[in-house]
Amino acid sequence: TMVLSATAQADEQTMVTVSQDGQLVYDGRLSAAANESLFALYESTNPKPEVLRITSSGGDVHLGLDLGEWIYRHGLDVEVMRGCASSCANYVFTAGRRKLLHPDSGLFWHGGATSTKVEIGPGKRSQEHLDRWRAREEAFFSTIGVDARITTYGENVAFGFFRRYDGWDYSIEDMKKFGVDNVEQIDGSWDWHRFKPQFKVKRIEVDVSKLKD
Repeated sequence: TMVLSATAQADEQTMVTVSQDGQLVYDGRLSAAANESLFALYESTNPKPEVLRITSSGGDVHLGLDLGEWIYRHGLDVEVMRGCASSCANYVFTAGRRKLLHPDSGLFWHGGATSTKVEIGPGKRSQEHLDRWRAREEAFFSTIGVDARITTYGENVAFGFFRRYDGWDYSIEDMKKFGVDNVEQIDGSWDWHRFKPQFKVKRIEVDVSKLKD
């Protein structure tokens, strides 16, 4: 039986639901409770959802990897609603079978496991945590066929001395250079900077020669 309007309050900020047309909706920061709620809703729904509609500013990197691995394993499309950034962009968007963007779908990156900005020390990440993150990220991107440098390519431009930007993004054509295929625009051309000028996000042009090993 189709589960309609099934809702789980994963935490105070994140809502996980099944929409009226039978697709999964994830709205809020990544959390363990939200992920578990999403997985449970998927298992309880018949026919199975084919799309995850997400709005998320990101969250813990391992929670992002958990969700991305699950999406890839189940062959779901990822539809970015209001926005998808940080761990959401790194691991959720890239994992989708198809990646669907509305004209105002915010999408941007600001670093990954191999970022030169990752700091080790008291009150920050431990070396053990960083090593685990790097190993897991490398395996994830190898599995989905995406160049992990999508998470770091823009950091030297976007994160200059004065940290003028919240992050960076790429055109659909440049995302393909990292192996992010099947990106589709729905309801019009993707032009989110025009709709959300309050975000300081730098559009980065990708030089393929710099991606060659």
